[in-house]
Amino acid sequence: MKKMSASSEGVSPLPLPEKWDFKGNIERKYIGYLEIYMLFPDRVLQECEELFLCLTAKRIAENSDVIAEYSKQEISDAFKALTEERLSIKRKDVDFRFEQGALAGQMLTMAVGYDVRNEPISLEQIKDYWRGKYFKKDLSQGGDQGRKKIQRLWEKFRGVSHLWAAWAHLAQDKDTPFPCSVEHFSEFVLLSNEYLKIGKSVKLKQASKPVIHGEIFGYFSTPKDKKISLEFQVK
Repeated sequence: MKKMSASSEGVSPLPLPEKWDFKGNIERKYIGYLEIYMLFPDRVLQECEELFLCLTAKRIAENSDVIAEYSKQEISDAFKALTEERLSIKRKDVDFRFEQGALAGQMLTMAVGYDVRNEPISLEQIKDYWRGKYFKKDLSQGGDQGRKKIQRLWEKFRGVSHLWAAWAHLAQDKDTPFPCSVEHFSEFVLLSNEYLKIGKSVKLKQASKPVIHGEIFGYFSTPKDKKISLEFQVK
């Protein structure tokens, strides 16, 4: 795979097979690419293939049961990349990025949910809400580090927040691995596109730009007759 590049509109479509029939017949490697987009939005344009190979090797090393999901060539390439240390991915870094991405997805879900319910809310209010959840000590001491950390992670993961929101939505009532199973890939695509569509159109209170703006990763081209609606219970 050659290096990925964003379109003129700043949207990078996820690499998918040209003849995908939207019926769940998707190769496991494409879900691997989806995982790369979600975890490494700041590195995916330059290192998509390298990241994919290293995560594949780590996944197989940690759970040999998944080896059947990959071709012999993919397995060979993955372990070659790992052996040569062409790219180092630490488990701690992956776990940290997972936490950051998940929070960005929750922030988008909250923004979209309030908009769907016609309840005005600002992005700063959303940040402060999650700051109170994750940085209680900082909040109680009158500090500002929590707000700054949330701002940085939002800027990093904003362009893939619709993918994280779709994962969280799907995981609510389905036993599906991260980011999704082959079986649920089509539903994931519809959910993420819906979050992206709303996120690109919603302007929160006191905001000059939509919730999702700038460079966006992971847009899917889908048949016009395939739609899904979002339902929210905003507390």
